[in-house]
Amino acid sequence: ILEEIKVEPDEEHRFDKFDLTEIQRSYLLGRNQGYDMGGISTHGYYEYEVEYDIERFERALNKVIKNQDNLRLVMTDDRKQRILKDVSYYKINRIDGRNFTKEQLSHAVFNPEVWPLFEFQCIQISDKKSLLFFGIDLMITDASSIQMLKNMLKYYYEHENEEPKKMQFSFRDFMIGMKRIKQTDQ
Repeated sequence: ILEEIKVEPDEEHRFDKFDLTEIQRSYLLGRNQGYDMGGISTHGYYEYEVEYDIERFERALNKVIKNQDNLRLVMTDDRKQRILKDVSYYKINRIDGRNFTKEQLSHAVFNPEVWPLFEFQCIQISDKKSLLFFGIDLMITDASSIQMLKNMLKYYYEHENEEPKKMQFSFRDFMIGMKRIKQTDQ
């Protein structure tokens, strides 16, 4: 008989450390230069030509950061992770295109213990257009979450006066629930 496992939001412990997923442990291990083919990270890199007001986009980005716990995740030195309760306002780096190479961004390796584990940078290429570069450490996200991030950024850019609803259920809550399920399987 399967036991019903209920997972409730745990706001009191939302910012406590919690276990890494198996894939996160693998990604972290792959950064170790002591292994053959080690010393690399899993890194998503995207670039877009946009006609955005970058300051407005930056405000939308900060709404999403405040709302999405995974954008405030860091790894800890004891191979755990935690959601940071508060982070500083994220400023998009404006790049001087005269000395710029894409390799600076497309091959970034983030320190997993230091926020943020992503970066946005832009180059103004005309009065209306910018090149927007987005890099993210895949330790904190997956492909469907990146798509959700893009959708949320677009939404809050277009609906500047709206505030995101607070997420009740956190990634930590999910991981605690998964741990309970694994314990009942044993």
